[in-house]
Amino acid sequence: MNNGNIIGNDTSIESSSKYVSILNVTLSGNWKINDGYPEWFGAIGDGIADDRNSIQTAVDNCNVVHFRNTKYKLGIIYYQAGQQGNLFISKNVKLLGDNTELILEGKGQIFTRKGYSEHSPVYDKFKVNPKELIVENVNYLSNIIKVNNAHRFNVGDTILIRGEDSRINTDYEECDAWDINTIKQINSDNSIELMSPIAFNIDITKCNRSGGISKPTMNGCIIKIDITHLVIDSFKFKENQLSNVFDFQYCTNIKLSNIEVIHKGVASFKHCANINIDNIIHKFSYSNNVNYGSIQLWGVKNCYIGKIIRHDCGIT
Repeated sequence: MNNGNIIGNDTSIESSSKYVSILNVTLSGNWKINDGYPEWFGAIGDGIADDRNSIQTAVDNCNVVHFRNTKYKLGIIYYQAGQQGNLFISKNVKLLGDNTELILEGKGQIFTRKGYSEHSPVYDKFKVNPKELIVENVNYLSNIIKVNNAHRFNVGDTILIRGEDSRINTDYEECDAWDINTIKQINSDNSIELMSPIAFNIDITKCNRSGGISKPTMNGCIIKIDITHLVIDSFKFKENQLSNVFDFQYCTNIKLSNIEVIHKGVASFKHCANINIDNIIHKFSYSNNVNYGSIQLWGVKNCYIGKIIRHDCGIT
């Protein structure tokens, strides 16, 4: 298939071959593609051609994306003024490599939703998900939260709850005053019943509605989480310009395994829960007098870190 727009109606694409071609085609509507390959959407996989658009299309439309044992080059996308990355993950997906090398141009980063409150000047899909301000104080171990408009959410949605309970004399969010929870019921008075109680108070008079340290989403609010299952396995990355190859924000149930990174950090996690990290090789040079950490954690709950091998690979 070449050129045009294909509208899916809960449509699946199935093939045992990675060489099916869907070139210069826009996929719209609803698709149910379980297993797919970047090559289906035009990827070359020679390490020279820019395969970013093809890989992004595969990630956006497939539940599982299989990569060959080759090199893929990913060009730059701009998601915010002055901010750039290479691959945006916005939904549950498995990225399964085969000791696959991803060459990331520019600052070199694979990222989930950044949460910026301003609209992206380029891609609307990078906008923060709908958020609603909490309008009444929440007591410790309560499972009821009242917001401005609860009906922007659905029963079963996974949400991030960000609060501030005045234990510290600032308008910033405390590091432990947050929770990832699930909506059990939405009531007519804009109150939301949660699956489980939250383990902190929320004093809305202490919340900084304009941001502070918690600016992308503000504290004293809830925000829908898109990514509740994410698997990335068997990839390698060479030198990039940012401190971490992966930037995960507002996710739960993440598995990162069999990853090799040369020179910079591997991954950062912010407001994520249920993380499994294992079999990481971090080849690092100390000759530039900078020690990049392999894994950075900020506001993380329930994290397992298995084997991480760090050693000097002599890069200058």
